[in-house]
Amino acid sequence: MSTTRTAVIALTKVDLISRDYSPDHLTLLLRGPFLAANYDTTSFAISATTGEGVDELISWIANVFSPITIIHSETPRSWWRKVCRSLLDRMAACFALPDRRLVREVDEEISEIADGADIRYLLKGNLATEWDTNLKHRLGAVNAPYDVAIHRVTPSLIVKESSACGPSERASMEYVLKHTMIPVPRVHCPDSPHLVMDYIEGEMLYECWDRLSPFMQFRIACTLRLYVRQLQTLKHECVGALQSGRAGGIFFDEGLYGPFDSVRRFRQFCELVAFEGWQPYVYAARQREAPIPPMPHSSTDWTPVFIHGDLNPSNILLSRDGTLWVVDWGEAGFYPSCIETLVMRHHEVAHEDDYPLSWKRYRHFIAGTATKEEEGFWGYFHTAIHRFRGRTV
Repeated sequence: MSTTRTAVIALTKVDLISRDYSPDHLTLLLRGPFLAANYDTTSFAISATTGEGVDELISWIANVFSPITIIHSETPRSWWRKVCRSLLDRMAACFALPDRRLVREVDEEISEIADGADIRYLLKGNLATEWDTNLKHRLGAVNAPYDVAIHRVTPSLIVKESSACGPSERASMEYVLKHTMIPVPRVHCPDSPHLVMDYIEGEMLYECWDRLSPFMQFRIACTLRLYVRQLQTLKHECVGALQSGRAGGIFFDEGLYGPFDSVRRFRQFCELVAFEGWQPYVYAARQREAPIPPMPHSSTDWTPVFIHGDLNPSNILLSRDGTLWVVDWGEAGFYPSCIETLVMRHHEVAHEDDYPLSWKRYRHFIAGTATKEEEGFWGYFHTAIHRFRGRTV
């Protein structure tokens, strides 16, 4: 028998609360995710009068003292999905763009960057000034009140300011270079607070996608699919960024949370946040006398896999030699695999007029599909995560 301490809380007399999604009912529903996230406990709402929750509690106790090993047999549907994924992967491999990247010799240029003073001097040069102006034009941000945070300082090097770097961006880029075949710029000057990396001569997909032939667009989608599949083979026992172990990114409203001791603790936190995000929709539905939206439920596979976390056409470069590069790894880390496709979907909604349909239709092919439950769960999560800043669970 396991010696691990296991706590369970029984919430009694729940028959006294009407199941009408009133404030009292919502408070009762909140108890489960709240206790799990804050105290790592399991709770059951039970009533000796109605018998509600009793069977679930007994089953839980029995499983603690005599666990049942459940063997999940593969269903014909899951088998067919696996076959289809394999066939699509093989097709993508046939049409993916070749990797023609060349290793440039940059030692002489790196020698010009001994410290921060050298970088500040180079940022005032003509090359950096012209690059900054050109980049704002390319991004359609000429009149934006902010300056660009990425600067070309030598013919072969660019610098990303430390204020614009993710907490583990350098580590993520080095990790991907080491463990995959994905073209990622090399990083240099490990002691610099800024991110010094190779300059890639080419265009963002944001700029060139509409000029490409449908067949070339298809080949790019095939290439990206293989990139995502490579990332998904990289797994970890915990969630979050490589160095800090903290969870962040677009769905976390650019905040950082954790680190979490285990995937279970991360899931408990996410379920509490999603429930908090669901409640306002319940109140609104009650006021309109509309149907109550279902409680957030995630069918997510919570196994942490490595994701880019910000795949969009401005972070993908098509170089002059036809190689497809992926840049801006500031949001990368280990998360449930569905986050990759949901982030792409988020960009499509937030920038509806910027991304053509010919790009949007490849999202599922590139990053996979998310269930309706996953879309709802992470949508509720995203609306409420800002309330948890500074809170620990």
